[in-house]
Amino acid sequence: MPERGDKKVVSIVGARHCTPYGENIAYKLAYELARRGVIVVSGLAYGIDACAHRGCLDAGGATVAVLGTPIDKIYPRSNLGLAKRIVERGAIISEFPPGTETHN
Repeated sequence: MPERGDKKVVSIVGARHCTPYGENIAYKLAYELARRGVIVVSGLAYGIDACAHRGCLDAGGATVAVLGTPIDKIYPRSNLGLAKRIVERGAIISEFPPGTETHN
């Protein structure tokens, strides 16, 4: 697990169309890691990614979302509320400059 200073970082990513079991495991894993001070990184996509971010945030942890779109075009739009929560406790990053057209 990579370390940033005294912080540990883990990435949790997975299927967008996943089972309830998978969602539950991603949430619980992120929750428990965040309780232990681990920063959780994922992609803000449907499914496993969103569950990992939620679990981390619900535990009071820090999370980073790495987008496949510019930060001014949150995708999926249904995760906009989650994105706002992430900004309060972590960061949203993208390789794309704001305003870049992407194909989702």
